[in-house]
Order: sequence, then structure tokens, then C-alpha cells
Amino acid sequence: MFIIRYLESNLKITDMQHNRNYTLKLTNYTRFLSLALTLVLAGNLFAQKTETESKKEELESTQEIFAYYEKQPEFPGGIKALMEFIKNEMIYPQEAIEKGVEGRVITNFVVEVDGSVTEALIVRGVDPLLDQEAIRIIEVMPKWKPAEYKGKAIRIRFTLPFVFDLNEYQEKIIRLREIAQKETYVPPPVNGSSEGPFINYETPPDYPGGIKALVKFIEENLRYPTIAYKYGIQGRVITNFIIHKDGSISDIQIVQGVEPTLDKEAVRVVKLLSKWIPGKIKGKPVDVRFKLPISFSLNEEKEGKFTFNEMPPEFPGGAKALIEFIETEMKYPQEAIEKGIEGRVITNFAVEKDGSITDIKIKHSVDSLLDQEALRIIKAMPKWEPEGFFLKIKSTYTLPIVFDLNEYQKENADNDSTANNDDEVCTEVDEQPDFPGGIKAMMSFLANNINYSRESVKKGVEGRVVTNFIVNKDGSISDVTVKKRGNKLLDAEAMRVI
Repeated sequence: MFIIRYLESNLKITDMQHNRNYTLKLTNYTRFLSLALTLVLAGNLFAQKTETESKKEELESTQEIFAYYEKQPEFPGGIKALMEFIKNEMIYPQEAIEKGVEGRVITNFVVEVDGSVTEALIVRGVDPLLDQEAIRIIEVMPKWKPAEYKGKAIRIRFTLPFVFDLNEYQEKIIRLREIAQKETYVPPPVNGSSEGPFINYETPPDYPGGIKALVKFIEENLRYPTIAYKYGIQGRVITNFIIHKDGSISDIQIVQGVEPTLDKEAVRVVKLLSKWIPGKIKGKPVDVRFKLPISFSLNEEKEGKFTFNEMPPEFPGGAKALIEFIETEMKYPQEAIEKGIEGRVITNFAVEKDGSITDIKIKHSVDSLLDQEALRIIKAMPKWEPEGFFLKIKSTYTLPIVFDLNEYQKENADNDSTANNDDEVCTEVDEQPDFPGGIKAMMSFLANNINYSRESVKKGVEGRVVTNFIVNKDGSISDVTVKKRGNKLLDAEAMRVI
């Protein structure tokens, strides 16, 4: 009995201990599982936080403009490529050239993480014309290689100066003209007829569709030359060609050029104008020599375009020929010289359809002596090229004639000096002296050796200097004088070159 009770009691105790151990183990396991879950959740939260902070730091690095870097930003190809890019891209504003504006514009911009250039601004300007051009160049730059810090691309602000130098610009234009002249178009020989070409006609030649069709065709086919566009060169090129009986054209020439690349483009477009309606005399088609102006202009957005202007009346040979005619024809009244009378007489006259001069008037008088001489000069003029394009019309023209005593006395002094040496220097010869290589070589020599001074450019000084010198028996040059003065700076340079 005792044994059975003992066993029962012992079994109860054992079961209780077993149950307590099991409960304890379960409790411990539950605690461990809770701790493990807590650690996993904490790890995930930490990882998420780290990733968020990393993205935040990365975002901040792309937005922040760093003041320090380990590797600076670089233009593709380096500093030399940057200087070359600016040199080639720069278009010196025409208005700035005319005003003589030059100097150094200091700019500042941001090189982004992807290398693009943004937030361009002027730190120190010179003139709005130059400042705007500097900003324009920055905006068309290719992507840079970005700056780096700790191996990562960063945003950095970069300072860049732009130098606008008129002397350097002018040298560049001369070089470009020399390059262009090597490929200058040489017009083909005249393919005219024995009956022409005529300058005067009863019925003028016409382009199919009229003036509007002609302007539209030129606008659609004209390509503004790259060199002229880059350097802001613009102006009116006057072409001259023959329109044959069958409407074809030939003998394309440049009557008044601007710059070799513009001249060449004008000739190219004219060659495309193949079929015209020919001019007529007494109802029969004839060969007619025709003049066509083509104007190249750049607007404020630097867009090159063609503009059409009616042809104003013109003295044969142009403005230079007109000035030379007046200088040669003028006879300063002796009485006016003795009285010291000088000034500018403004005349006005009509140019008829046939180019003759009529209705001559004095708009601004100085003295009757000078007025009469001005009227005499105009009456002695040859026929002009009348105004008009397809149809010639009568028009009026205002012309000032300047009487300058100082200039007259200088010219007389030069003439007297030359006259005193007539016994030693021949003024009439069977064969004229010649520059080595001819007139083209001489013009090339002058173009390559004339240095337009910075002061002249700044002051906008220009003009024609007429020189006089003796070509000796051995070909040497002596007794160089200025016969027709322009400006002391120009006179001195002309003397130096000769």
C-alpha cells in the first residue's frame, strides 16, 4: 500500500516538474522569438533609414554648389579647345565695331553634374552689346567634364573671361578674306551677241512671276556664308549680268562687293536664276546687261537673311568715282580764295529715266561764287544709272559739295612741288612703272601690310589717302608725299606702307 502511494505521489511530483519545465522552455522560446523579430525589424528600419539618408545625401550633392573640389571641371579637349571654341564662335557685334567698343567681359556659370552649363551671369561687364554676346557663347557650349569630389561628380561655379579685341578681330577678318579670295568666283567670258548687250531698252527684262517671285526665289535659295555669319559681316552686293534673247544669263560680275564669301554666294544664287523674259527693242528680244542688288543682313537674333531694296540712282562707277569726279572737276573760284570763302553747298537734282541730270537746285547756299561752281560741276556730269529695278523711274538726288581752302592749298602746294621737278621727273612715259607681279600683287601687298591702328578703330576713322611718289630708274621709291589727306593716323600709315 505504502509503495503504491509513494509511486503515485512521485508520479504527480514528476508530472508537475515536467509541466513546469515545459512552461519555462516555452516562455524562454517565446522571449527569444520576440527578441529575434525585434532585431529583424530594427535591422530593416536601419537599412531603410540608411538608404533614405544615402539618397538624401546624393540629392543634396546634385543640388549643392560646391566651393571646393578635388578635380576641376574641364571643357572637352582642355583649355586650348575652349579658347579655340570662343574664337570661332564669337560674333563681334557690328554696332560695337562702329562705336569702337572693346574690353574684357568676366562671366560666371554653373557646370552641372551631367556637364551641362547653366545659370550664366555677368560678373563684370563692358557694354551690353559685348555682355550679351559673351552670354550667348556660354549658352551654346557643349557639355563639360564635371568637377569631382571624393570620386563623385559635383556642381561647381566657374568664372570665365571673354576678351573682345578690335585689333585681333580685324586681323582675323583679313585672314579670312585672304582664305576666301583663294576661292573667289571668276566670271565666265561674255557670251553676248554682236547686237548687244544693251543697257538702254524699250521693254525691260522680267523674271517669271515678277519682282515678288524673284525675291521669294532668292530668299529660299540664299545660304548665309558661315564665315560672314560668325563675324557679323553684312551689306549689299550688287551683281551685273547679261540676260540673253532666250532668257538665259551669262557674264556674272560683282559691281560692288562686300566681302569675298558674300560676293561668292550672291554669284551662286544669280546663276540659279536661269530663265528670264528677255528685254526688247522695237518688239524684238535683245541681249540686255542687267544689275541686281542682293542684300545680306543679320537681325537681332543673329539670323542671316536676304533683303531687297530698290536700286537708287548711281553715278557711273559708284560713290568713289563720284568723289573723284568732283575733286578733278572742281575749280575753286579765285575771288572766293582771296576772300577766304569756304563751306558746304548742298545741291539737289533729278535723275531722269535715261540717266540725264535735270532740275538742278541749290538747297543750302554758302556764297554765290561757290554755288555757281557747284552747279557747273553737276552740269558737267555724265549720265547716271537711273533709279529702278525692272522699271527705270525719274528720281531726285541730294548731293553736298564741299569747298575746303586748306585742302585746296595743300593740293596746290603738292602740284607746285611736282612741277618744279619736271626737268628731272618724267610725267609722261611710253610705258608705265609696274609693281612686281602687277596690280593684283600690289593690292595684296597693301592688304597684308596695312595695320589699322587701335586708335583709328576706336575713333571710327576711315577714308582715302592719295599718295604721290617717284619711281626711280632703279625701281626704288623716293619723295613720298600725301597729296590727298584723310586723317593724320591714316596719312602716317599710308606713308609707312609705301
